[in-house]
Amino acid sequence: MKTRSWAASSRSARRAERRFGDLGGEPWNINDTYYPFDLIKGSEIMNPADIARSSNQAFAELGYEQVRAIDEIEIRMPLPDEVGRLDLAADLVEGDGCDVALIR
Repeated sequence: MKTRSWAASSRSARRAERRFGDLGGEPWNINDTYYPFDLIKGSEIMNPADIARSSNQAFAELGYEQVRAIDEIEIRMPLPDEVGRLDLAADLVEGDGCDVALIR
């Protein structure tokens, strides 16, 4: 199950989509996406409900089709807010216990 929520970003002209995924009740994925506010203002992308056909498809219907993506992968210890969002046990994130993969 994935849930979506919105958060204000540090730049007033951007809007952050924060998604959370769980598998059988266990958190496994967080995914934050930032959009220029002027491009999505008034669209269904602003609605926190999940978009069944994907936000990429909804964005394309607004005239902004994604033609490529580049993922940068970094493995590191989770940040404090990620520990909370993923409900990680404190003993797992101290020392060598729990790395996260960061995909950009």
